[in-house]
Amino acid sequence: MMELANLIIEISRGWTAYLERKTTDKTNRMYKLVAEEFPRELERLAPQAKLLKLTGSSGQGNILAAPWIASFDKRITSSAMSGYYRSEERRVGKECRSRWSPYH
Repeated sequence: MMELANLIIEISRGWTAYLERKTTDKTNRMYKLVAEEFPRELERLAPQAKLLKLTGSSGQGNILAAPWIASFDKRITSSAMSGYYRSEERRVGKECRSRWSPYH
């Protein structure tokens, strides 16, 4: 198991070279770090991991400019394409607020 900090460092160092490949490659180390190892490490660390779906993606077909990692509360949704998501908005004066927003 790799610590999250080490995973982030390795992904950030290798992403530019992976991105040059243009299309996703499930055998590539960067793909495996984002789609498999990072979510697995989050699951190990999350106190309520059974309630979460933890996933990562480097893109579907074409490689994204930046990978993404997501945690979904399975009681609400297991996809970024449906359900609700929580967004943070920063206001002037460093005031923060949260809200739940439907995603359609």
